[in-house]
Amino acid sequence: MADATPTPAPKPINTTWPIVFMAIAAMVASHWKDIASKVGVKPVAPAVVPKPTVVVTPPVTVVPVVPPAPKPTPTPEPTPTPSGIDPQAVVKVLDLEKKEIGTNVDDAQMFIVSVAESVHAGPISLTVIKSDEKKVSYYAVAEGVACVIREGASATFYCSAVSNAKISQAHVIVTCNHAPQPPPKPVDPPKPPTPSGELRAMIIYESTKNYSADQLSVLNSTALMQAMNDKCTKGHFDIPQWRKWDKDVKTNGEDPVIVSLWNAVLPQAIEFGLPAYVIARGDDVKIMPLPTKAVDAISLLK
Repeated sequence: MADATPTPAPKPINTTWPIVFMAIAAMVASHWKDIASKVGVKPVAPAVVPKPTVVVTPPVTVVPVVPPAPKPTPTPEPTPTPSGIDPQAVVKVLDLEKKEIGTNVDDAQMFIVSVAESVHAGPISLTVIKSDEKKVSYYAVAEGVACVIREGASATFYCSAVSNAKISQAHVIVTCNHAPQPPPKPVDPPKPPTPSGELRAMIIYESTKNYSADQLSVLNSTALMQAMNDKCTKGHFDIPQWRKWDKDVKTNGEDPVIVSLWNAVLPQAIEFGLPAYVIARGDDVKIMPLPTKAVDAISLLK
């Protein structure tokens, strides 16, 4: 049996070194603490790093920009027509070159009746009365009317201009020279209308007087003029025997019967009050105020 090898006993652990090391560390720390207190060195605290502040930005709503609508261009106001002027009706007979001619024209010659030189701030009207419907033709143009007359016929052109509540009237009679005219017959002295029942009418007014809107509407009524044209008896050149005259009108060259009636009724009409309405059937003559409605004035012609 072999000899057993003896197991070496474990070496003892030296436990004095850790104690010595800790003692030395304590001495060094105490030594440095004394040095620090002597030189006034204070221990520095570690820097505190601030936490970052988180800023939450709210969402931005983008609103589309709409350009403003363009402003409408202002419409210039019409220049007001002066209303303080007195009217003046002017009627001229012109050829196609706009030159003034007389009141006798050749057969089928075209001419222009112009009212362009009339002075007015209100309405203006031009009424044409034909001696023969088939022989007189016309149409409107800028200046007034263009007209053609044939075979000895004639036409009367009445112009009425209104301004400042006043009325002015002018007229011209244009005759066609179809053939050489015979010498005029002697004119008998004027005689008042005979009691034959022939109808004649007159409207007498004063151009410098202010009239109401109703009176002006009757004074310028084309329906009333047409009714008098249809119902009144015919005189020289087959012109209906009615007149709308200012009280100061000149009657040179007018129909003698009309002149006689005018001279007989004018003083009474002025005394009675203008505008006046005259209805004559033979010797039966009535003078009355001008009705304020055209239909009433027309009804008196029956």
